[in-house]
Amino acid sequence: MRNGKKAGIYNSWTECKKQVEGHSNAEYKGFSTLEEANEYLGFSTSAGESVSVKEDADVNVTKTLRAYVDGSYSKENSLYSYGCIMIDGDKIEKLSDVGNDVDLIELWNVAGELTGAMKAIEWASNNNHKNITIYHDYEGIAKWASGDWRANKKGTKGYIEFIKKYRQGIKIEFVKVAAHTGVRYNEEADVLAKSAIQKYINNNSVVSSMGISQKTKELELFYSIMAENDNLKNKFSFIYNGVEITEGKLRKFAKNIWRETGHKINEIEDLEIQLEWENWDLKITMNIKVKNGDSQKLILYVSKSGGNYIV
Repeated sequence: MRNGKKAGIYNSWTECKKQVEGHSNAEYKGFSTLEEANEYLGFSTSAGESVSVKEDADVNVTKTLRAYVDGSYSKENSLYSYGCIMIDGDKIEKLSDVGNDVDLIELWNVAGELTGAMKAIEWASNNNHKNITIYHDYEGIAKWASGDWRANKKGTKGYIEFIKKYRQGIKIEFVKVAAHTGVRYNEEADVLAKSAIQKYINNNSVVSSMGISQKTKELELFYSIMAENDNLKNKFSFIYNGVEITEGKLRKFAKNIWRETGHKINEIEDLEIQLEWENWDLKITMNIKVKNGDSQKLILYVSKSGGNYIV
């Protein structure tokens, strides 16, 4: 029964009747196999996947922890993200975040899908659950876990090892749902994943609205300013990859970016600069604090290999 008091799969007409009587526009149908019933509800099962008969879609009657997971990817920003809807009895927990793990990023959208499944399982473990059913629309989540698909990359191999580790203490089941077919929590997980990337961009980049060509211009501006003479008293000054980088030059660069994105210089209350070295590449974070209390970050990577970019 897919439209009634409590949608789900029921073993008898007597059980189903209780859910449709008195409910306007009720939708229900009988099937001879579980697979047909799942398809009617928008679910599909395959090897290594299972679904509980008579498991109601209403969160108030579900006993097993359920997790709806989805992922997203932004090629321009080199970020993947995940969204999870955790349904624990009558409680709903929403999880989402972005990532750029070097072993996963090459998987693009799949990175978010796998991360979502792993985060859901971690949540189950941390909250002392012994069973979890993961609903997903990308079949690899179940196929790699069951061994039906062979893992050829570090990211997928790591996922398999993760599943093996947690299956020692948790019963993990998978249910594939059809993507973008109106399955409520699957759609919500999709929105969460996409929103996580947008939220990260909005909070961490003053040039997030710029296109690739404009970002290239910003890199040209960076090197142009770094080539200038700086006679100011600076907290730091050093040569990196043949370029003299100083506090004063970075402040000038950040203010230029701020102005070119439609803001006014007098809006800036404070400007903090952080320098980090990651595998011999320099990461420069310029945290711009404005007078209304907001703050935005401009992050610049200067690579000795020449792969410089702004996010």
